[in-house]
Amino acid sequence: MQNPYRSWRNRGRRREARQWLDFIAAVTTNTARDPVPIKVDEGYRMYIRALDDLESVDPDLWRTAQEISWDEGNARRKLSLPEWQVEACRNGKRWIAVREALRRAESTRIGQFTYTERRGRRELSLRPKS
Repeated sequence: MQNPYRSWRNRGRRREARQWLDFIAAVTTNTARDPVPIKVDEGYRMYIRALDDLESVDPDLWRTAQEISWDEGNARRKLSLPEWQVEACRNGKRWIAVREALRRAESTRIGQFTYTERRGRRELSLRPKS
């Protein structure tokens, strides 16, 4: 099946969309030693809300992020178990690096979003337009 999100307008924004997806994945998933783990449904709600906010703020970046997610999902379905495990480890290491950068910064802006960690709780909010 052809990717419904593919567009010529997405060409120059793939790196930015990849960074955005890594940021959201790092914020909405848990590590093995997370002091205050996020429940699966809570992480999913944060992820969906962030996607909805992104669509309203920057539709082109949203479309590019959706395109990448679609392509990766199709590629992931074709992997054998050992290949999938290697990819999962690679993604996990990338997300750990993002989490470490977020912890060092304490409050970070990614595009229109602000991420803050206070007393072990993660907060992701849409920055109001100035």
